[in-house]
Parts: sequence; structure tokens; C-alpha cells
Amino acid sequence: MTAYSHRYLSSYKRIPVDAKLQWRRISLASRCRCCRAPTTETREHLFLYGEVAAQVWGAIEVWFPNLPRWNVANTDLEKRIKFWHRWLCRTDKPHASSIIPCLVLWTIRSERNGQIHRGALFTAEIVLNQVTQHLQRLTTAGKLGKKQWKGCTIPETISTSAWREKARKQIKLISWVPPDANWIKLNIDGQWSEAGSGARGILRDKDANLLRCFKTNISATSPLDGELQAISLGLDMAGERGQRIWLEVGRLETVDLLGAKNHGAANLRHRISEVRNKLKSIRCKISYIQKEGNKVAKCLALQGSRETSCIYFDQHTAPALIKAMMRMDQLGLPNVLLYRSERD
Repeated sequence: MTAYSHRYLSSYKRIPVDAKLQWRRISLASRCRCCRAPTTETREHLFLYGEVAAQVWGAIEVWFPNLPRWNVANTDLEKRIKFWHRWLCRTDKPHASSIIPCLVLWTIRSERNGQIHRGALFTAEIVLNQVTQHLQRLTTAGKLGKKQWKGCTIPETISTSAWREKARKQIKLISWVPPDANWIKLNIDGQWSEAGSGARGILRDKDANLLRCFKTNISATSPLDGELQAISLGLDMAGERGQRIWLEVGRLETVDLLGAKNHGAANLRHRISEVRNKLKSIRCKISYIQKEGNKVAKCLALQGSRETSCIYFDQHTAPALIKAMMRMDQLGLPNVLLYRSERD
């Protein structure tokens, strides 16, 4: 369509309207097809100031509220197109304003030929309907999105329900929450990979002081199996410290599984039964925490996959990195989670 406007509007001789055929000395009674009071069909009359063209351009100009008013006394078609591009097509990126003039010119020409050769109706309503249908197809296909319609008033006849907004990054702050008085908190994480699996548990009181923690290498068949083994080892360690334990794990699947009545997959039933039997002897609540809030356990689990035996630590013997991360939790400093969400 851009090639059409360039080819047919760049030279007067390329548009075979009635006036041009008469100029070529072809005997022809000219009668325009766009007006109720027929007159000579010229290029400007067909595309610019005829009844159909004037109504179409008037309806389309409403879509562009920032467009200055065109002097209707000016009947130069080239100036009309240059005026449109000067005020609207100011970006190198595709925009609706660069497509619509081409669509209008193409559709007027097509409907005019249809009236001559097929006897079809040639009205402004039909031309506008054809233009909006083309724009609707481009919008539905994703070629005309919100950026391409920027600065325009989208016609009510064009549906934008197919637009999909790109997800944007959001920041969420996640903090480690200390337990209530007379409770202790056990954070668990199990690390599984083909190279090796590790389990880790860290036990803290209401002041976020380290009571005890462990890291060890385990033999697991899945991430869920690794976390169940870590829970079992952590409950053995925590059972010596009290009967009120807040168990916090890094997999939501584990929380749902321990709270369900069924025994889970056949290859994990013995693990699940073992954990449930240990939970019966204590007062325990289980919750899920995202990995950003469970970084201390995550760090120990990665180290545990490289150990050959189970190693225990306390407040004095814990590695410096673990002490630093626990100090951040103790001060209430949050961890940052980056995620994507749909635009409002």
C-alpha cells in the first residue's frame, strides 16, 4: 500500500481517472461515482474533496486529536499527504498514522473500481468499514499494539482485546520472621542434583540466635526426597531443644504433602511416614518460605552436598558466612526477590 501511494501520487499521469483519459484524447463523458450531484472525476476530486473522500477524511481525523485542521480550500493532494506525514509520521518506528493514509487511498480506489465494474455501492460508510477491518486484522495479529496507536483515539469499532502486555519486573522484599516466645524455628533445605545431594537444617530461637545447625551429604532420588530427609534429620536435632517447633521449608509441595491424609508416591511413602511419626510427638506448625528468605539453609545445603559425614555447628563454631547471613536475619534486613507480573 505504501508503494501504491508513492507510485500513484508521485505523478499525475499514473492515475487513470476520467479527466486524465480525456486529456489523452479519449472521447469520454466524465461522471464521478462518489457524489449525488455528479461532476468531472479528477484525481483531487476522487481522493480529497469529493463527497465520499471528504466524509472519510473527516471521520478519520477524529482519531488524531493533535492533528491541526486542514484548510479545505486547498485541493492539492500531494500537499494533503505531506501535511499528514509532517504532523503525524514523526517516528522511524511503525505507527498507525503511517498506515491509515495508504489504507484510505487504496480503499477509495478499490471501491470506486468495484462500482464501475461490478455495480457495487460506493459510499463513505463502506470505505470506513473496509479501513477499520484492515486495522482490526493488524491489531489482532499484534502488528498494531499500544505503542503503534500512541497519541491516537482508537475507534470503538476496533477491538484491542488481543493485546498482550509484556510482563514487567517487580521487586518483593522477603524477610526471615522469628518465632514466638517459647517456640524454636527450624529452617530446612534439601539440595538435589545428579552431581550430589545435600541436606541442611538451622535451629534458632525467638531472638534469632543460633541454637544448632547441621549439614550433610545424602542419597536422594528427587528434590522432594532430599527435603524430606532434611526434615527428618532436622527434627532429630530439634527434638532435644523443645516441644514447640516451627518448621519452615523451601518447597510448597512438601507443606501440602505433610498436611494431606494420603501417603504420596510409592517411592516416598517410607520417608513421609517417618516424618509424620516424628511430628506426632511434638507440637509443630509447618510453613513455606521462598528461597530468598531461606538463604542460610540454602547455603548450608550446597555445602552439605560436598561433605562425607554429618557436621553440626553452634553459635561459636558456625562458618563466618553463615554467621553474617544470620546476623542480617537478626537485624530484620530483607532479601530481594525479582519477579515478573502482568501490567495493570
